[in-house]
Amino acid sequence: MERLTVRNSEGIGVLKQPYQCERCGDLQWSLPDLGNGSPTDRLAEYEDLGLTPEQLIEVDRLYAEKCKELTELQRSYLSGLELAQIWAELEKLKEYRNLEEQGLILRVPQIKKGKTLYWIWGDEIVPVLFRRITSCVVDNNGNPHVMCEMATKKDRTFVHTYRRKIVAHTFKAGDKRYFYSEDIGKSVFLTKEEAETALKELEEVRENEID
Repeated sequence: MERLTVRNSEGIGVLKQPYQCERCGDLQWSLPDLGNGSPTDRLAEYEDLGLTPEQLIEVDRLYAEKCKELTELQRSYLSGLELAQIWAELEKLKEYRNLEEQGLILRVPQIKKGKTLYWIWGDEIVPVLFRRITSCVVDNNGNPHVMCEMATKKDRTFVHTYRRKIVAHTFKAGDKRYFYSEDIGKSVFLTKEEAETALKELEEVRENEID
């Protein structure tokens, strides 16, 4: 495209070929300024782009078309409100993670009332019934715990060694016992097999300590 303007030494757009003013007869290098800035300089800016008017019209059309497509995509996926809600949920998850790292979030065991649990007491495995979650307590170190209640299933007497003495202990059916939720998998087990494996490992540790 042949240019109608050029840039002078100051970088201002001027006409490539001057024209003679009809009023004063002088040669003019720019079109009259009608209050919106130099039209010659604005024309130079367009010509600097290196695009024809037809190409500029096509660019504008494509831009409008892509804006419309983007709007449709946003409507198809997430609105501004939905994005704000997602951000709020992420902030909440971040807060929960921080609380968990500080040990301030407790995990409540998902155990149904009346389920049989297996409690390692001394050298024995005692079948018990899960009763309920009783409360949240804080130990002497300031650590929170979920307290759970269990009850022995039936009368049973155990004989075990306590401080090098043979001691007999009787559990009455329905006797209440309490444990922390984190004791599950340590001293209280969901299956008898898990309890037997843990007791065997405990006995091996005791034997090694005696040796």
